[in-house]
Amino acid sequence: STFLKLFLQEESNDSSFYIDGWIHFYDDIPIFYVEQLTSAFGQSGSEIFFKTFDDMMYKNGAHEHGLLLLDEPTNHLDPENRLRLIRALDAFKGTIIMATHDLDMINCASLIFHIDQSKVHPFKGTYEGYFHEKEVQFERMQNQLKNDKNELKRTHEHLMKEQERAK
Repeated sequence: STFLKLFLQEESNDSSFYIDGWIHFYDDIPIFYVEQLTSAFGQSGSEIFFKTFDDMMYKNGAHEHGLLLLDEPTNHLDPENRLRLIRALDAFKGTIIMATHDLDMINCASLIFHIDQSKVHPFKGTYEGYFHEKEVQFERMQNQLKNDKNELKRTHEHLMKEQERAK
């Protein structure tokens, strides 16, 4: 939520969240924000979400272009309505920025920004591709650590032999 609100250029009271850089938009790009659902009496999560989403998309013209910000859009959706949302997003002609933990939604993305320790890491591709790349990087790091340990051991052994010779 805090990250998406930065796109809306709202002030954040969260002092632990910091972006090193600027977020800039052209003035003529409309920004549409569908915030995370909260419960309401007498309506399902799907009803609440799609009322807001449909108003945004069709009454306000977001379906034609713009920037669509979605905050955990599938939290209260059943499987049928999740598919409905995926189809609607697939037809969207603008840019979508989404905060989600839903792997099906993440795998629909073609560009992923992973935020880790206040740093943004872009990845062009699906989440599965991103996850595979992270596994490859982790394996490389493990191999480098193993090589460094072996080199340290050899250096230590060499120094011990030199010390013995010096006696």
